[in-house]
Amino acid sequence: MSVYSFKSIGFWGRVFFAGAVILIGRLLWSMFGTSKLIPFLIIGIGFLFLEIRRQRLIDRAIKEISLKDNQELKEKILQLEAKRSLITTFFYLIKKMGLGKKSGLKFVNSHELADLGTNWIKEHLAKMMSLYEILNPFLLNSFLPPIKAVLCHNILNKKVFLGASIGCGLARFEEKIAKYCNKKKLPAVIFATDINKDLILKAKERMGKNGIMAGFQNVNHKIDIKKLVSYARNKQQSLVYLVPINVEDFPGLFGTDSKLDLVWFLQSREHTIEGRPETFDKIKKFTKEWAILETFRSWGVILWGNLISWWLSPLFATETEISIARNYTPKEWVEKKIGVVIKRYPYFGWILSGGAYKILKESKFLRGGTKSLSRLLGLKDKLIFHPGRKYQ
Repeated sequence: MSVYSFKSIGFWGRVFFAGAVILIGRLLWSMFGTSKLIPFLIIGIGFLFLEIRRQRLIDRAIKEISLKDNQELKEKILQLEAKRSLITTFFYLIKKMGLGKKSGLKFVNSHELADLGTNWIKEHLAKMMSLYEILNPFLLNSFLPPIKAVLCHNILNKKVFLGASIGCGLARFEEKIAKYCNKKKLPAVIFATDINKDLILKAKERMGKNGIMAGFQNVNHKIDIKKLVSYARNKQQSLVYLVPINVEDFPGLFGTDSKLDLVWFLQSREHTIEGRPETFDKIKKFTKEWAILETFRSWGVILWGNLISWWLSPLFATETEISIARNYTPKEWVEKKIGVVIKRYPYFGWILSGGAYKILKESKFLRGGTKSLSRLLGLKDKLIFHPGRKYQ
């Protein structure tokens, strides 16, 4: 599908949107009078504002990218044009995903706009993500139970928890864990790492504003774990230790005698399992347990998650086709046979080491965390593969 096609569809999409607003408004006015019409018009104007904002962001980004002498960056123009409206986004996703068919996409470690970006994109990254962050906490809650289970288990046994995150981004998830520890007065040291130093610094700044103890290390040298553990124990709180570092260098942060309780990959496993399996093997040597927290590839994820985030934030850092390609279906995860695969709700998945699964199974968190959402959907977590079990 060409850029011109997307612009054409985008035009008719806006015509459809305006027509729908006029028809619904007229219907409400004829049935209920002005009292129902005014709130509807206010909402409609709000959506119109978002529409204008989206178009301007895309126009400015495309103009700046076009001036750059970077072919890989210019290839992103088609993706940006596809974000002109909900309708163009929908057509683009169908083309990428294949209606009702298994995705033919293979993960490639391609750059995202935020990595390649222009200075303008990098400077405005936080603003672009602001609306998406409204939905983000609800998504993150679905990944909390395994972390809480291992955390409480280790604090119960040795009075402290040592955890680490690979590819933490803005560290929203780690902030949630830290708040939980502080509320329960549980001492924990959480190492949050990401290759993007700008995101790490933003995370440190926000945690400071929210009263969360945060450390920062800008150079690649050994971490004094005993010192950090002693500090967290004395405070009876969590300490989030932020490190901007490449995943290959992550094992070098710890001594050979160090042993973390848990390392997790929140929607970032492509940094290791796909392109760098040897790095994943190194990480497993100095952690007792590991957890991969992902969304499954399905139409629910595409239409509910990616479509909404695309429309709210057209230049969102994680591009949709990369998300589609990197996510496995439950069946594909089973075929990997790397750990215990648990399907949580329709779209989320936990792939855990055997020890982490045992702790989770024996804890109160197996169906905890998002209890209200679980009751609303009427669904429970489902074990779909365990390497130690025989399946017919």
